[in-house]
Amino acid sequence: MTWRIELLSFAKSIRCRRLRNRHASGRHTRGAFHATQLLGLVFYVAGSYAIHVSVFAATHTIKEVVITPKYETAGIIVRADVEKLGLEIKKSGHFVEAHPFIRYDRNHLASSLFGLMPETKYTIRIGKTDVHTFRTKPEYVLPVSKSTVRVTDMRALQEAVDSAQPGTTILVAPGTYQGSIAVRRSGTIRHPIVIRGDVSKNLVTPTRERTDLPIIDASGNETGILVENAEHVVLGNLQVRNAEKHGVYLLRASHCVVQYMQIYDNGVWNLIVSKGGETAGRHLIQYNHIADLVHSRFRFDYRGQKGVTYYGIIQDNQGGWGSTIRGNYVEGHVDGIVPSGDEHDLKYISENYQNVLAKWVNREVDVYDNVLIDQRDDGIEADGICVNMRIFRNHVKRAQNATAIAPVGPGPFFFLRNILEEYNESGVKFNTADGRGTIRNVYYYHNTFKPWEFNSQGILTIWAGTPSKNIVFRNNIFTGRLRAISFQGVAHRPDMDYDLWYASDVRWVKRTFKSADLPWEIHGLFTDPELARNYVPKPGSPAIDNAVALPGINDNYYGAGPDLGAIEYLSN
Repeated sequence: MTWRIELLSFAKSIRCRRLRNRHASGRHTRGAFHATQLLGLVFYVAGSYAIHVSVFAATHTIKEVVITPKYETAGIIVRADVEKLGLEIKKSGHFVEAHPFIRYDRNHLASSLFGLMPETKYTIRIGKTDVHTFRTKPEYVLPVSKSTVRVTDMRALQEAVDSAQPGTTILVAPGTYQGSIAVRRSGTIRHPIVIRGDVSKNLVTPTRERTDLPIIDASGNETGILVENAEHVVLGNLQVRNAEKHGVYLLRASHCVVQYMQIYDNGVWNLIVSKGGETAGRHLIQYNHIADLVHSRFRFDYRGQKGVTYYGIIQDNQGGWGSTIRGNYVEGHVDGIVPSGDEHDLKYISENYQNVLAKWVNREVDVYDNVLIDQRDDGIEADGICVNMRIFRNHVKRAQNATAIAPVGPGPFFFLRNILEEYNESGVKFNTADGRGTIRNVYYYHNTFKPWEFNSQGILTIWAGTPSKNIVFRNNIFTGRLRAISFQGVAHRPDMDYDLWYASDVRWVKRTFKSADLPWEIHGLFTDPELARNYVPKPGSPAIDNAVALPGINDNYYGAGPDLGAIEYLSN
C-alpha cells in the first residue's frame, strides 16, 4: 500500500508543477506532460487524485477480451477481476496509452479506441501483458448483384421482394408507389438482397436535395417499408413517406444497410430499429435525409404541436447491437437520434450487477458526422442502456436540449468533438425525474457548446431527480455570454475541469458547487474563446494549445498541444 501512496504524491506534485507552468506561459509544457505519462493518466475527481497506471500486480486475471472493430473506432470489453486496467495501442512501433478502461458492472470493464483508419490492422496491449491484434472494417461498398429485377408498380415490387434470393437487386423505377412493402427474405454478407431506386448513382448532390427518387407513399398503411426477421438487406435511393406509424421499420433484423434514402413525415417513427436482442443489429444507417417537413412551423418545445413525427432515428426494445449511424441529415422531429433504448430498465441495473450484457444487449454503437436541425425536444437523446456508445463529430443546431443523458448507463458513453448550438434549454439534459437508476460513466470531451441567444436557462442546466456518478467534462468550450449553469437541484455531481467558459455568473456557480462539497473548474479558463463562425479558433485564440492531454482522445493534434473545443486550429 505504501507504494501507491508514494505514486499519488509524486503524481500530484508533477501535476501541480505542470499547472503552474500552464498559467505562467499560457500553454502546457511538454516536459511536464512526459513526466506524467510515466505514471499514466491523472484525473482530478471530486477533490482527490486517481491514477490509471499501466503497472498491475502479477495476480490480476483477464478472463475474456471481446474486441469490436468499426470503421474509425473499436470497442474493447474485458472480463477481469481488477478494478483498474490499462489499455495501450501500438503506434509507430511502440505502445502508447489509450483511454483507460471503465468498470461498468461487477465483472466487466470497457473502453474505446478513436481515430482509427478503415481496413487497417492494429495491435493493442491490455494490462502491459495481454496483446491482441484486430483489423477495422473496410468502407462499405455495395456488392455486385447476381441478378437484377426491374419493377414499375407496387404489385410487381412486392412480388419481386417475395421471390428475391441472395444477390438479387430490385431496381424501382421513378414514380409514386401507393402502399407498403414487407421484406422477410434474407441475403448473405457477400450477396445481400438490394432494393433501390433505379436512378443515377449521384453521390455529389446531398440526399435531401434530390428530386428523382421513387416514392413509396404509405398513406393509410401502418408502415412504409418493413424488414422483419431478415438479414443482409440493403435499402437505397427511395423516398418513404406518410405511413401512420413507421417509415422504415427494421424489426428483429440484422446486418441491414439503409442509405441515400428520403424518409419523410411518417406518424411516430421515421426510422426505427426494434426487437431481436443478441441476434439483431449491426446495421449501417448512412447518408439519409430523415425529416418532418410538413407538420407546423418549428418552434422550441413540442407541446401542443399536433402530428409532428416524434423520432427521426431510434433504436429501442432490445433492437440488437453494434450499429453505425453516420452522415445523416435529420430535421424537424421531437427527438432526432435516439441510439440507446430501454431507458426505463436502467433502474434495474445496479453498479454491482454481474453481467449487464447477458440481458440488455446494446453495445458498440457509433453515431457520427450527422447533422441535426430543428429538433423540438432533444437533438441526440442517448437515454437508455448501452456499453461503449460513441457519439462524435455531430452538429446539432436548434433543439430544446442538444444532448440528453436522462438517464444513461452503464456506459461508457463518449461525446467527442460535437458542435452543439442554438439550444433553448441545456447543452446536456441530465434528468428531470426520480427513481430511474443512476446515470453513470459519461465522458464529454472536446465539444463546443453555444446556446440560443435568448436561452433563459443557461449553457447547462443541472436538474434534481435521478442522481449521477462519473460524468466527466474535459476540454470543452462553453460560450455565449449567458448564465453558465442553471441549478434546479444538486442530485448530480459532474466532474468538470480544464474547460473554457465564456459565461456570466461563474463566481456564483463556483460557490454553488463548493456548497455541495464539489470542486468546479479548478483549472478552467474563463475568457472569450475567440472562435470564427464555423467554430474554428481564430489565430491567437486562448483555446489553441491549451487543452489537457487525454490519451486516446487528443493524441493527434497540431501545434504545441491539443486545442480546446470541437475543432483543432490548423496553422499554415
